[in-house]
Amino acid sequence: MLMLQPLACHGGLETTTGFSGTVPFICTIDNGDQVVETSYTNYGSLALLEGFSTPLQLSGNGSARLHLVLTQISGPTAATFQLFGKIDGFSYLNPKSGNSHSDSYTTLLTQTPKTLTYQLRAFVENAYSGGDLQFQAVLTCLDV
Repeated sequence: MLMLQPLACHGGLETTTGFSGTVPFICTIDNGDQVVETSYTNYGSLALLEGFSTPLQLSGNGSARLHLVLTQISGPTAATFQLFGKIDGFSYLNPKSGNSHSDSYTTLLTQTPKTLTYQLRAFVENAYSGGDLQFQAVLTCLDV
């Protein structure tokens, strides 16, 4: 007589993941009514287009990672384009030379606002004389 008896099998996998951060984390970006002043400089076969934003006010309650993504939306492909982000007058964020290029910067945000301004520089063919040239800059603020 052959008898089969089931064997008990016990096993387990346990992992622990920890997160830390400021709860609640607050990051405020004020002045959503952005006005961009633009300028045009002729350099022969290329032209330099520049745009300067009105200041944004950043405030919060702790260390924040500011992440900036620059994407060209429409118009002729710019040979080179850069977006400089200045926080309190110092250049920190600089996504450049390619669609969806990004840059990050970590800063301490307090209730006293820090000023953030953008300067866009794009070199395009000077022969381009119409239509729109549009860029999109997306700023996110994350807890570090």
